[in-house]
Amino acid sequence: MKIRPWVFTLALSSILILSATGYRLSIASDHDDGETDVKSRALNLTDHYMWKDLNDGTLMNFAQTSNPRSLPGFQYYFSTQARYDIHVSRVTNKTAVPTGSDDLVFRFTFKEKDANNVQEITLTVIKDGATVGASTGSTTPIRGTATINSVTLGGSQFKFFAGLREDTFTFDVGRFFEVRDFLATTFFGGGNAVTALRDFQTNHKSCDGYKFLENFGLPYDTAGAGGTASTSNGDKVHLFNPPECAEDFTKLYNRNEIELQMPITALQSGAAETVFDSWSTISIPQ
Repeated sequence: MKIRPWVFTLALSSILILSATGYRLSIASDHDDGETDVKSRALNLTDHYMWKDLNDGTLMNFAQTSNPRSLPGFQYYFSTQARYDIHVSRVTNKTAVPTGSDDLVFRFTFKEKDANNVQEITLTVIKDGATVGASTGSTTPIRGTATINSVTLGGSQFKFFAGLREDTFTFDVGRFFEVRDFLATTFFGGGNAVTALRDFQTNHKSCDGYKFLENFGLPYDTAGAGGTASTSNGDKVHLFNPPECAEDFTKLYNRNEIELQMPITALQSGAAETVFDSWSTISIPQ
């Protein structure tokens, strides 16, 4: 039998150093890696989340998201060739160095869609290198009622959902790059800082009409109004756009999302750990 290596994309919820022979890994995480000739949008891994349940402190929730910038009203699917993995390593305490060890892996694989645009899901739980068990569920189509799959594996109940959800990431990307360029010029460009500030305030008003450093006082504001606060939001600096008019580049976009819930005891070994690191990978045969 020919063994095929797997190609990974990676998203982190904590600092991770990971290497393995026969694998190719990305070493950084961002919101959107984009699509390429060898990577479809279904393999475009984005944000990863992990949190203790607010209503029941005995439960842990995970969310792996992929396929950002999915257009509203269109059905998108999970790859039938890929493994969508949520990884967890146990940590001795919250200040310990992350180990990157696969103490637990929660693996999701998908079959082709049926006539109702639903894909069958297989969840496989791997704990300390051994397969605890596997069970199936189904995705939620774009106009369907949410399917919350509930299965018992290794004596623990797992609930999971997979389907499109609105992208909750909020980011004024245009203003970010304006500010980034300004700060780079000011602090690393070797130029005159006061001149750079004046140039920025002249050319880049914030979206509520107030310039950067307007009314901040001389020498930064050539109008020199004595440092009074902006009347719009009390922010004298006005580096970024205020929330009420900032342009969210993910507005109306969807993304594919896998949500997983389980008892914290399902994550623990005999030592009953209470601190965990987690990250996501999507891998395909090479």
